[in-house]
Amino acid sequence: MAKRAKTAFDPKVFLATVNHGRKISRYRKGAVVFQQAAPADAVFYLRKGRIKLVVASSDGREAVIALLGPASSSARAA
Repeated sequence: MAKRAKTAFDPKVFLATVNHGRKISRYRKGAVVFQQAAPADAVFYLRKGRIKLVVASSDGREAVIALLGPASSSARAA
């Protein structure tokens, strides 16, 4: 069986062609977009701005683990 050539995932093409379930949202500075331990039922693609990834410990302390923007490879994969 011949192997298919792998093509890179292009989120702009995907978002332009997907018809159901796509939603463009805007958030104010400091807004919580997703909270740790919440059910993961969506994929987020950051088009503009920056987002801060924060983890919380069991005793309530928080730590910033990343700052992501549209060009961040982690933001595209998340």
